[in-house]
Amino acid sequence: MGTYTIVHSDIIRLEQTKMRFKNINTAINQELGRIAGVQHRQWGIRNRDRPTPLSFKEWLVQGIRHYEKQGFKFELVDRYTMKITPPGKTAILRTCADFNDEYENEYLPKISGVGRRIGGTRRGE
Repeated sequence: MGTYTIVHSDIIRLEQTKMRFKNINTAINQELGRIAGVQHRQWGIRNRDRPTPLSFKEWLVQGIRHYEKQGFKFELVDRYTMKITPPGKTAILRTCADFNDEYENEYLPKISGVGRRIGGTRRGE
C-alpha cells in the first residue's frame, strides 16, 4: 500500500467542492472517497462478488453431514420433527420450522445480505 500526498490541485478541488456543502466534513469525506476510488482503480482492487447462497435443502443436508462428522446422531421422528443427539449429551427435538427460521434469519443474512432481519435493521433502511 502506498501513501497519498495532498498536492495543490487537491486543495483547489477541495475548495471548489466545499462551496457545494454546508459542512466542510462532507466535502472532505467526498474528496477522500474520490482519492480512494482512484487508488483502488489504479491498483486493480475490486469488490468481491458475494457467494451464491445454498438452497434450503442443500444447506440442511450440508449442515447434517457437518455435524455427523463431529459425532452427532440425527433421527427423523416424523415428517416435521428431527431428534438430534449430541455426543455424550441429552437429545433435543427440532422442527422443520426451527431449521427454516435459522436458514432465513442467520444463514441468508450472513451469506448474501438477504432475508428478513429480526431485532434491527440495516443502516439507512
